[in-house]
Amino acid sequence: RGAYLGVALMGLVGFLLMAPVIWVDPALRAKRWLKGLWAGVSLAALLGLAALLAASEPLRMRVASIFAMREDSSISYRLNVYASAWRMALDNLWVGIGPGNGVFKQVYGIYMTPGYNALGSYSVPLEVLVEQGVPGLLAFVALWAAALLKPLWLLFDPRTPLADRLGLWALVVGLVGVLGNGLFDTVWYRPAIQLTFWFWVAALAGTLAKLEPKADPQAT
Repeated sequence: RGAYLGVALMGLVGFLLMAPVIWVDPALRAKRWLKGLWAGVSLAALLGLAALLAASEPLRMRVASIFAMREDSSISYRLNVYASAWRMALDNLWVGIGPGNGVFKQVYGIYMTPGYNALGSYSVPLEVLVEQGVPGLLAFVALWAAALLKPLWLLFDPRTPLADRLGLWALVVGLVGVLGNGLFDTVWYRPAIQLTFWFWVAALAGTLAKLEPKADPQAT
């Protein structure tokens, strides 16, 4: 379900951020048919999702269970783990408990609700706060601010070339999907997902470096 939420967030953000690509880019904003296509594809995607949910009872039940809270055993389990991890974080607010599942397992036993054992907090931001305290969480937030704010600004800048605008759009959508999934599961601790995340960050940094204005040698 965390992956479903990540995909849903990617779809929503991708839909919203396609607007500056079509409406702001000088090469595209005069093409009215693109705006109609954007609206048509968005409507078709919503209708297709509704049809998929109507046709698949297992998928429909899985999505509905996201909002079941305590009535769903999996979500209830996570809520208990979140509460225990939050108490851990408050008691170790400035230095954290240290990194790794081994450390978490040893400390979590002091705070856990009986019968709800866990190797992690099932939330990447919460896990960072538990392991590294407030300084680690601030670094985590700063990383995301650096990764997203400037690309979003460039998406609305008419001077950004179309190819780079589309590349930034795709990278931002991908990063948002990983973040959305990571809010409800510690997926970043799986090597394949973590490597993909850092690949996107590297590609984003390369694109931003390419778009940085070059200093004029004659000016110095």
